[in-house]
Amino acid sequence: MNKDVALRLYNEVWNQKKLAVIDEIFADDFAIFAPGIVVTDKKVLKEFIHSWMTSFPDIHHEVEDVVEQGNKLALRFKGKGTHLGQFMDLAPTHKGFSYTGMNFMHFEGGKIKKLWLNSSIFELVAHLREHSR
Repeated sequence: MNKDVALRLYNEVWNQKKLAVIDEIFADDFAIFAPGIVVTDKKVLKEFIHSWMTSFPDIHHEVEDVVEQGNKLALRFKGKGTHLGQFMDLAPTHKGFSYTGMNFMHFEGGKIKKLWLNSSIFELVAHLREHSR
């Protein structure tokens, strides 16, 4: 069931920090689309998520809604954590944060083939910049 695969992204990859699960849930020729970014390589995806885990070691995501129809799925989530490590050009602020997001996923063969991410991450970065001054 595609919903179970999508939930593994948040429960196992993000919350349990099991980056190897990426190999199991993403198709080999996957693509993730986010504002200004396209990721098509599992190694790059793992490095990106690992950088978040280093910057925000207590990061936790909660899936709030999932709607599935055929090989498509829409998901709404929220994330929270504490800025304890270097993030981009920002030194640790030791401040808590939260953000929200939505994904639209397309599945093929029981794996995530395409994922479109819309998130308030830009608000998070602005919030961290304010607290780093």
